Amino acid sequence: MKIKALACVVALAFASSAWAAKEGTATGTINKIKTDSESLNISHGPISGLGMDGMTMDFNVMDPSMLEEVAAGDKIDFTVEEAAGGRYVITDIKVIGKGNVAKDDGHNHSH
Repeated sequence: MKIKALACVVALAFASSAWAAKEGTATGTINKIKTDSESLNISHGPISGLGMDGMTMDFNVMDPSMLEEVAAGDKIDFTVEEAAGGRYVITDIKVIGKGNVAKDDGHNHSH
């Protein structure tokens, strides 16, 4: 009976690791909210966990309501997961600084 229980534990551990998606966290600034594609264009630093350097790119969001919680110019901490097809999906987002670039007046508002 103990061998069967051990086999179940090993099988469950293997199954959970096989299904675990790669994810990482980073800090970035939202450049543009793209409601039509349910994505955010973000300039971000390195993403730990994914081995990704800092760059500017589009990320899909797990839940479209996330787009309503942020604004262009916001500084954010976010968690991103590598999904099928090489897409990167934001699974968690936290605004750590409100942006002040609601209108483009031609001035650079950096803090």
